[in-house]
Amino acid sequence: MQSHDMRGFALIAALIAVLLLMCVGVMALMLSTEDYTMGARIVAEKKVFSSVQEGIHDLAYHFDPSAPTAIPRTPAIDPDCSYSATRPVLSDQPYYTGVGNAPDKAFVLYESDVRGEYGNSASRIEVAVQLGYGPVQITTNYGNP
Repeated sequence: MQSHDMRGFALIAALIAVLLLMCVGVMALMLSTEDYTMGARIVAEKKVFSSVQEGIHDLAYHFDPSAPTAIPRTPAIDPDCSYSATRPVLSDQPYYTGVGNAPDKAFVLYESDVRGEYGNSASRIEVAVQLGYGPVQITTNYGNP
């Protein structure tokens, strides 16, 4: 015969077990959601880096020191990404001199900023780029009209 103190114990034990299982389920759901958002952010960052790399290649390929031009916002290979580049300007940094056996020749540096964007998120990256051009004859007025 059961005493009156034990009545309802099975119901309380079952409720505690259900509560513990609910807590485990909520924790699993929160962790998986966090993993999903972190994975999506990493994919977006990789796409942005890829579009910046594409912009750097485009800038170097079309670089003309006699008429340096900016690259307007251009769609990348991935349709959700784009890149752009500022107009390359002559750098204030010293030239790389002494090309081969010609001490009167040098490489000159041009600077530009390349920006990559991923349209579906706030992922943006801007990279400062230096382009070396040369060898050119070293004079005191190189780059000045």
